[in-house]
Amino acid sequence: MDLIRIYQCFCDRTRLRILQLLTRSPLCVCHFQDILGEPQVKISKHLGYLRRRGMVSTEKEQNWVIYSLSVFKRRANGRKANAKTKSSLHLRS
Repeated sequence: MDLIRIYQCFCDRTRLRILQLLTRSPLCVCHFQDILGEPQVKISKHLGYLRRRGMVSTEKEQNWVIYSLSVFKRRANGRKANAKTKSSLHLRS
């Protein structure tokens, strides 16, 4: 990820608030609306901006799109891959 693109994400108060909320847990747009008191259009615009820059990722759950920080998702995927590798090595011994 390009550092300039990351810093550009921090140049807006709403985007900073969204990123801070995502450090606690994944959320959908309706949660951001309730917490931040901002309209859906504004939240969606900022989430799209953050997504295009690789800061957040999405996961579809029924009718909702759940947003999470990409960094946490990569770490979790890395842990899963490591666990699979360790378990396959254990099975071979």
